[in-house]
Amino acid sequence: MLVLGPVLPVLGVYAATFGAGPTQIGALVAMFALMRLATSPFCGRLGVRFGERRVLVAGLLLCAVSSALTAFAGFYGQLLVFRSLGGVGSVLSRYPHWRRAGECSGRLRRRRRAAGRLRGVVDVDNCSANTKELIDESASRPA
Repeated sequence: MLVLGPVLPVLGVYAATFGAGPTQIGALVAMFALMRLATSPFCGRLGVRFGERRVLVAGLLLCAVSSALTAFAGFYGQLLVFRSLGGVGSVLSRYPHWRRAGECSGRLRRRRRAAGRLRGVVDVDNCSANTKELIDESASRPA
């Protein structure tokens, strides 16, 4: 998962190459989450109108393109815009599989259980990526 794992530790260093201070780096990290929050209420309507598969593909493409553009940003403003687009793509690509898990589960009680399991898998993935980063960082430090 390229949201937290390898991207977040490098993002601050990358933004600092554009002369960004701590507040601007924090804004860069927060903008991804804010765009997810702002876009999330509209994902259901988009899925109904255009089809869940199309929304999923559009989200994945938007994530991929915004990640590539982030790598080639020329200044901090571009970096902020590209990272924000990544937040939109992220929520667009997450909505269909959450919905599908609910639909496949049947009754409400099983839907809740399936949503909890799916969330658990996502959390384990996030934690394992972050733990790996911490282990790698601590192993590279001189004793």
